[in-house]
Amino acid sequence: MPWTPAPPPGPHPRRAGRTERLLNRLGPGGALAAKDLRVTLRDPTQWSQLLVVVALAGVYLVSVKAVPIPVPQFRGILGYIQLAFQGFIIAGIAVRLAFPAVSTEARAYWLLRTAPIDPRQIVLSKFLGVLPVTLTVGLVMGVASALSMSLGPTLLLLSVLVSVSNAFVITALGVGLGAAAPKFDADNPAEIGVSPGGLAFMGLSLAYSVLCLLLLARPAAGSVLRPDLYPGYSALTTPEGILGLIGLALATILGTYLSLRTGWQRLDRLE
Repeated sequence: MPWTPAPPPGPHPRRAGRTERLLNRLGPGGALAAKDLRVTLRDPTQWSQLLVVVALAGVYLVSVKAVPIPVPQFRGILGYIQLAFQGFIIAGIAVRLAFPAVSTEARAYWLLRTAPIDPRQIVLSKFLGVLPVTLTVGLVMGVASALSMSLGPTLLLLSVLVSVSNAFVITALGVGLGAAAPKFDADNPAEIGVSPGGLAFMGLSLAYSVLCLLLLARPAAGSVLRPDLYPGYSALTTPEGILGLIGLALATILGTYLSLRTGWQRLDRLE
C-alpha cells in the first residue's frame, strides 16, 4: 500500500480575548454573552447598521455645537431638553440589538434550553451583552453635548446621570419585551425591530426619557434660570434636587429589574 501523506492541519482556533475571558468567568450566562458578542462582530449586517446610528449621533452633536445660542438661559434649557432625543438614539440602537437579542437564537433556543442554563441567565446574558454599547454611546453623547454647549456643572452631571439611566432601562426594556414575545421564525433581525412590539418599545423608551427629564426638571431649571442663587451643584442639594435624584435612582433600578423579570418569566412559560 503506497504511503499517503497526512492532510495539513486545519486552522488553529482563535483564542478568546480579554473581554470574552471576563464574560466566561460569569458562568453559563457570561459564556452566552461572549458568544453573542463574537457573532455580532462577525456579522457585517449587525455592526454596519450600528455605524449608521453612531454617524447620526455624530451629526447631531456637530449640529448642536454649530447652532448659535447667545442667551445662556435658553442654551441651558435646550441642552437639558435635548437629553430626550439622546434617549431616542439609544432606543434606536437597542431596537436593533436588545429587542431581537433573544429572537436571534431562532431554533437553537430550544437546544439552549436543554443546557444547564435557565431563562433568567439567558435574559441577563443578552442584557449584559448589549449594555456596554448603549452605555458608551449614551455617555459620549451626554458629556460631548454638555461640553459643546458650555453647560454648567449641574447640567453636565444631570446629563451623565440621565444617560446612564436611559442606557440601563432602555436596554433592559428592549431585552425584556423581546423575550416576552420572541419571534424565532424571523429571517432577519431587522424585521423584528419594525414589528408592533418594536414600535411599542420605541414609544415606551421615549416616554421613559421624558420621565427622567421631569424628575430632575426643578433642579435643572434652578441652575439655569437662577445661577446666582444656585451656583455649582447647590441646586441638587435642595429638597427638590434630592427627591429628583432619589426618584431617578428608583426609576432606574425598578425599570431595569421589572423589565428583565418580565422577560425571563414570560420566556420560562414559553413551550
